[in-house]
Amino acid sequence: YNNLQEVGDEAGDYGQLNGSAGIEFGNVNVMIFGSNLTNEDSFTWVDSSLPDGRAHRLRPRTLGLRVGYQF
Repeated sequence: YNNLQEVGDEAGDYGQLNGSAGIEFGNVNVMIFGSNLTNEDSFTWVDSSLPDGRAHRLRPRTLGLRVGYQF
């Protein structure tokens, strides 16, 4: 629900699996990451008070690489 009274449209429950792994080479660090690895497609919030019925969904599966340098 989008309120403490738990009235209106129910958003439902969901699970999300995220992960990351990294390594350092001297001053350089490299990390791979994944968010929403199961690609769950669920509502996280529903606003039934607006006429257009706005809702937010989980972000789709996201994979990436982060590279950093410490100086």
